[in-house]
Amino acid sequence: MISARSLRSGEGPGSVHVWVSIVWIASVVNFGVGDTVMLMAEPRVEARCGQNVTMTCDVPIQDPDRIKLFKWIADNKTCEYGKDHADTKVVCESKSERLSMTVLNVMPGDQGNYLCKVHSETGVNTTQTVLTIPSCFDPSLFLVNERQAMCCFTGVYPRGSIHWFQRDVNLTDYAVRQPDEVDQEGRYGVCSTLPARSSDLSLPFNCSLWSPAKSSYLFHVVERYVPTERSVTGGTVCLRANLSVVLIMAAAAIKGSFQRLMMQ
Repeated sequence: MISARSLRSGEGPGSVHVWVSIVWIASVVNFGVGDTVMLMAEPRVEARCGQNVTMTCDVPIQDPDRIKLFKWIADNKTCEYGKDHADTKVVCESKSERLSMTVLNVMPGDQGNYLCKVHSETGVNTTQTVLTIPSCFDPSLFLVNERQAMCCFTGVYPRGSIHWFQRDVNLTDYAVRQPDEVDQEGRYGVCSTLPARSSDLSLPFNCSLWSPAKSSYLFHVVERYVPTERSVTGGTVCLRANLSVVLIMAAAAIKGSFQRLMMQ
């Protein structure tokens, strides 16, 4: 079209040169697009410990049969398009132009870069999703008696510490922190005891889990102390202890150390 108009305007040689130039540029653009396959994936995914997290990678290609290789790769985890994958840690799903990898029971060791790669007849490309776990913890174990108060958290990540309060008074400096224990998933067990002489037994105890990495408190537990009463009736000793235990899941080692400390 451009060359025809130019010829009628008396610009024959110039019009041919312009037309050739336009054709050459279009060929270069088409060649460049053909060498790169578009990939779409979330750049970052956050999860909590114990969750199942699904990461998807999409390749908008009209003919899936032209795909030679399409896979997720992360350390010892792999999902490949169109192939069965036997792994208790991940579940793979191939559907049309999408490859999904679901990481089961996410733990700190699962964090990192997950690469999605594609190789087709039209080109190659790679993108990634970064999986992170900002924080996690399990519910606490909290016990108060006339000698001391003790608070424990298990499954803590990243490493945290326990702060003690009674009303607006911070008693953390009087507390004794027990050595942290690390489980096989890289999570910490955190325990702290507060001697009764450092506190007012008539006031409730506030045990708070502090995360230095997030510069914030992750959880608070409040408990009161009520004196133990003993009475003897018909030769049977009745013990009524108002010791509240908040426990859903605690590591066996932490529970053992907890009991030993409370017997001291």
